Amino acid sequence: MSFVIEYFSKAKRVITSPTELFEDEKQRNAFGYPIKFATFSLVLVGLLSAAELIFAGPPSQFSFDPPVLAGVLVVGTPIIGVLILLIDAALIHIFVALLGGQNGYSQTLGAISYAIPVAVLGPAASLVASIVGTIGTTGSFIGSILGVLAGLVQVIYGLYVQTRGISEFQDLSLGESFGAIVLSLIIIAVFVFALSILATAILFAQVPV
Repeated sequence: MSFVIEYFSKAKRVITSPTELFEDEKQRNAFGYPIKFATFSLVLVGLLSAAELIFAGPPSQFSFDPPVLAGVLVVGTPIIGVLILLIDAALIHIFVALLGGQNGYSQTLGAISYAIPVAVLGPAASLVASIVGTIGTTGSFIGSILGVLAGLVQVIYGLYVQTRGISEFQDLSLGESFGAIVLSLIIIAVFVFALSILATAILFAQVPV
């Protein structure tokens, strides 16, 4: 219970005063508390996403029952999320090191881990938007606007918090920290684009002429 109280206290500081939080947490071992902190954030993301799914219903392309999909979200989100976190931090750290970062991978991982509470805002806003969307046509319109705005805020502020965290933990300037994140995103985008081209080529190769 004490961890939950501490988590929400720190999560509030991530949102309201990230610089002070990163200064206080700079010496922690990222393979301990920060990973635990990120995992709990991802559990909340899974729970909120499951709640929205049950409330709004699954997308039309899924034939599974909402409770089944909700269970998958609750269990799968923290597991897959931590794996993605480890890989993402490794990719960012490559550029952090190239740009002169002063510390190891664990510090980059810690910086990214503490930024995860920002990701909780997305499904929380989506749940609120789904609830508002049930209040007639006007409610549906307002809910859609809220969802879009919340998504933009989450992405932009999430980048800022990650940038600030890497800057503090790796003794880099904000510009260098932001550059490391952007370069990693470019690599991911190129990789995804290449996979989509490969998948399309395979698909067309199987179509009879």
